[in-house]
Amino acid sequence: MPNFPMLSIRHLTVRYGDRVAVAELSLDVARGEILGLLGPNGSGKSSTIAAIAGLLRLVSGEIRLDGLTRAERPDAYHRRFGLVPQEFALYEELSVIDNARFFGGLYGTGGRDRAAEVLDFVQLGDRARVRVGHLSGGMKRRLNLACALMHDPDVLLLDEPTAGVDVPSRDTLFALLRELRERGMAIVYTTHHLEEVEPLCDRLAVMKQGCLVASGTLAELSGLTDASCRVSARLPEALSRIDECALRSHMSPEVALSTCGHELTIIAPDAAAMRRAVRALALSGVPFDELAAGRPTCEQIYLSLTGEGASCDPALPASDAWPARIGGSSWPTAAGRRSA
Repeated sequence: MPNFPMLSIRHLTVRYGDRVAVAELSLDVARGEILGLLGPNGSGKSSTIAAIAGLLRLVSGEIRLDGLTRAERPDAYHRRFGLVPQEFALYEELSVIDNARFFGGLYGTGGRDRAAEVLDFVQLGDRARVRVGHLSGGMKRRLNLACALMHDPDVLLLDEPTAGVDVPSRDTLFALLRELRERGMAIVYTTHHLEEVEPLCDRLAVMKQGCLVASGTLAELSGLTDASCRVSARLPEALSRIDECALRSHMSPEVALSTCGHELTIIAPDAAAMRRAVRALALSGVPFDELAAGRPTCEQIYLSLTGEGASCDPALPASDAWPARIGGSSWPTAAGRRSA
């Protein structure tokens, strides 16, 4: 049997009128993998998620879930993924368990036993009879996840799932996602919080202006960038002002030095500059006990690849970011709930 990636995107292009939101994007996500999708505002992250979910028409390209395209078998395709949008897709006047059963019912799996199982998994079993309007933001995030898991999908799509939650709630959500990864689920996770991706994601894909800039592990991306290099030297005694000035005279202007007690830190813009700086340190006569190299941070790598700060993207204005249709049926957005 062919060994397909669980999610395969090939040459995906999406437009809004004359504007290209996603251009020739190709990505794979394997079973048991969390892919972090990063990019500045308007880079096409949310548009990519919406295209995978069948909410946007593709200009060109192909998306396969477990080898299936939406055109070939739309019902089977939609059962393969669960969608966790940035905005809460919940009925606040209903109870927690009734929300889970309702969304499961859209896929024919709204039974009470399945709802109880999923609520226990997201640690909301003891809140099953509570109205959603009485939940905290973190609990609503977990219920949003539970609703996406009711039909036991193979692929999970999350668009900014930690927006507005505190650190303990975020950590609880991360633990749940790691458990889903261990169960073999393929997960696509978009975020503008760079501190989230390193402890959570197996690989990263960085987008800019609708194009894929780079993809790979953090170590692999580090090798593609000119992000700053950092070396720390442990000194037998604190550096005197005279010694520090003498050391600086051996360094090129592009190299930054900082001292804190018995530690000297050298920051260079690239590996070549760092080699010259370490050679200058050795020739300066300043004694040191050991050197420790530090890798570029996730933020440095991101900034080097995009040239911009990170921010939340919808590629569309917020009111239009999620079309209110999925497949051939209306998707119950907040606006749809008010008019229902």
